[in-house]
Amino acid sequence: MIAKGVVESTDGDRAFVLIDRQNLCETACVKCGGCNSGKAKIQAINAVGARGGESVTVKISVIKGIFGMLPRIVESAV
Repeated sequence: MIAKGVVESTDGDRAFVLIDRQNLCETACVKCGGCNSGKAKIQAINAVGARGGESVTVKISVIKGIFGMLPRIVESAV
């Protein structure tokens, strides 16, 4: 699953990204369980060196993302 969001902050190789919950759950709503709750803040591996305020694309493996493995930022746009 691919989601777009904005980096809120970073810590080393991690980024905290705000994603619109509708964007996040568009294709896997049943698995998420948090529909209609506004924004979701996720932690992702900051593979592209994105900084706070930047728009990013995050690749999320639904099963692995929920159960422990971190999503990965795959694209950043200022």
